[in-house]
Amino acid sequence: MLEALFIIAGLLGADKLAPNASRPLLADDPRVSAVTSDEPTVSAVITDDAGDPIVEGTDYPLGEIIALSARKATHGGKPKSVLWVVTPPERAARAKVSYDGLDICISPGTEPVEISVSLFCSLGDEGAVHTVKLRCGGGARPPPGPSPPGPSPSPPPQPSKVARLSVIVIEDVFARTPETAALLNAQGTWQQIRDAGHEVRFYDSQTKEQNGKRYAAEVAGKPLPILMLRDAERDKTLEAIALPKTIIELDQAVKKWAK
Repeated sequence: MLEALFIIAGLLGADKLAPNASRPLLADDPRVSAVTSDEPTVSAVITDDAGDPIVEGTDYPLGEIIALSARKATHGGKPKSVLWVVTPPERAARAKVSYDGLDICISPGTEPVEISVSLFCSLGDEGAVHTVKLRCGGGARPPPGPSPPGPSPSPPPQPSKVARLSVIVIEDVFARTPETAALLNAQGTWQQIRDAGHEVRFYDSQTKEQNGKRYAAEVAGKPLPILMLRDAERDKTLEAIALPKTIIELDQAVKKWAK
């Protein structure tokens, strides 16, 4: 513990501090005075120079001397019964300890930094420590807590359904699979779509029919067969997807856009 000690005794005022400010506290140094207490329990308490408690995380302006005190601590009054440790080391080099060892002044420097100050007190076989972390110039602030949850994502927009669909199949008739053939030959299903007011058209990708050529060109490059669902009134394609494999999937695709 003592190896971590960074104490530099300094001149804080001719009436309070030792003239030999460069000499640190030694084992035979008489500068630590006893603090008498009716309580036999050791305590380490860091306060400001007015005796008020230090608030953890207090932010001190750069260039302002930080004055701390151990005068409310309870210790044995023997040499090294009160020890100060300051980190980082460059701030310990700027620390000045009073003649009796109970006060310390720290220069924060010119760059934002977090300073850790520990007070070690001993009384008989007992010991106590009090550590405070001080920010200077806003340095080394703790990481922010988790961000509050944002608003729930909006549900995806629902498709605008239309009263009359053009249900169009574009295929390569020479590559028709048994699965595709079974769906296209489900006459009852396609008739139900027509009875609901929609039109149904099947086209080969190489058709010469004018509208068929236009639809085939629109989906050129996509794997066949394709199911196109179009707004018949506005002559606009709503969706072009792979031809469903079952009657149930076909019905769901049509109902997605049909009123």
